[in-house]
Amino acid sequence: MLSFLEDVKIQLCGLIPLLLICFFTFFQNKRGITLKGTYVYRQLLVVTTLCVAMDIASVLSIGHTFKFLQVFLCRAYLWLTIMTGYLSVYYIWFNISTLRQYVNHRKITSVIVTFLATIIAFFLPIKLHLVSGEFYTYGSAVTMTYVLCGIFMVAFLAMTFIFGN
Repeated sequence: MLSFLEDVKIQLCGLIPLLLICFFTFFQNKRGITLKGTYVYRQLLVVTTLCVAMDIASVLSIGHTFKFLQVFLCRAYLWLTIMTGYLSVYYIWFNISTLRQYVNHRKITSVIVTFLATIIAFFLPIKLHLVSGEFYTYGSAVTMTYVLCGIFMVAFLAMTFIFGN
């Protein structure tokens, strides 16, 4: 079992490379061509970086802030986790549809459904468990996040295998 400080150290080990990738993606002077998928990639990169940062913030808030702020930060972390999963699938779909010149009318539907699902997950009940250095969240919001991310993972793998050539 990890303590809060060890958990934050591990998350910082993930955040630092993400920040470096962000720096080189956004601020490095490039002379090459910009691909159509670059915009989606940058969205995915920013949301993933914010997700890790929000995870650190939610862990650090435990025991140091009001319960309302703790719950809000945990909810924001769950929301960003869902968005990271969705944007991963969207990035693959975008590249496939661009390469194969598909016109997919389901794009707007998937955006609307994901947006509504994240709003619902944000307002579902969430509980914090903090006993003797052990911290985790549970409840309907967490369960819905796991289910949505599982669906995104299956979609990601399916698209990779089906359109991998």
